[in-house]
Amino acid sequence: MDYFPDIVPAHSAFLAPMAGISDHPFRLICKRLGASVLFSEFVSADGLIREEQRVRQYLHFCREERPFGVQLFGSEPATMAKAARIVAAYQPDFIDLNFGCPAKKVVKTGAGAALLSNPDRLQAIAEAVVDAVSIPVTGKIRSRWKIPNRKTLTGQVDEMMIEIAQRLENSGIRAVTVHAVASGTTQLRSDQSKETPGQKIPYPNNIRWAAIAKIKKAIRIPVIGNGGIWNANDAKRMLDETGCDAVMVARGARGNPWIFSQISHLLCTGHHLPPPTWEERKKVILTHLALTLDFYGESQGIRVFRRHLPFYLKGLPRSTSLRSKTGQLNDATTLLKEIEEYFDALEQ
Repeated sequence: MDYFPDIVPAHSAFLAPMAGISDHPFRLICKRLGASVLFSEFVSADGLIREEQRVRQYLHFCREERPFGVQLFGSEPATMAKAARIVAAYQPDFIDLNFGCPAKKVVKTGAGAALLSNPDRLQAIAEAVVDAVSIPVTGKIRSRWKIPNRKTLTGQVDEMMIEIAQRLENSGIRAVTVHAVASGTTQLRSDQSKETPGQKIPYPNNIRWAAIAKIKKAIRIPVIGNGGIWNANDAKRMLDETGCDAVMVARGARGNPWIFSQISHLLCTGHHLPPPTWEERKKVILTHLALTLDFYGESQGIRVFRRHLPFYLKGLPRSTSLRSKTGQLNDATTLLKEIEEYFDALEQ
């Protein structure tokens, strides 16, 4: 199969590009635990062209992270092509085009999922970027998108997404990721209703893997399935039910980077890996902390790491006190000591 790049094995698990989450330290953790392909956080084409230093930081990666792709979003073909040339100079393995982000600040600019309502503009962007660079270009879409001036989602939308996937294939796109979640749904998933202590986050309940299967049948290029992957069983079921070539894990990896080794083991052997031990959890968390401090420096690194620690601790015994303590700490040595003491107590 003509993969992008060709060294990526079929039926593998990718780490999704997630704003504020899939940074360099977290990507390294996931790679070491079995993630096959990594993506940058999504990068604004306009910001990149303006040479915003914060945006350029998103392009940093190392050899260990390969295969590595940079995900771009924007609304103008010429701007996207210019940004793609800038990205290509950093020598990632591929560039991914975001046609699926439903965030209001992205959609209001005509980028992300807004382009699903404008197939001609979407195709023009894909063609412009493919023509602008020599490295492979991929794209990410949603399985459904609420068309302006329509009150409900209809079956016709599925047909539109199939047409869009075909347009991307005809534009020279090498693979398509299909995020099988309908935008605008706010029902809470029962086992994921609290992403951080005391904060409820809407989780779309309309996971529509059938749309992945439809798109897979309609195009020849690889299709990566995304949406609703919370464990290894989910990944296997998606592959079996949709025929997709690989799966992409997003929020299911937060606090659980072991999901990648678990998926790989199940797909290769048919058996499940045991959950990580307390010692294995502690080692990964402390390694993640060290990588984050090294990349950002102590002050910013502690703030960034606080995004991840509550997810590592979610559901663990007697973790409430640790979450409360570490949420107030600004000293790396003390933070390290608190984490070590907590896991040492669990092991006794």
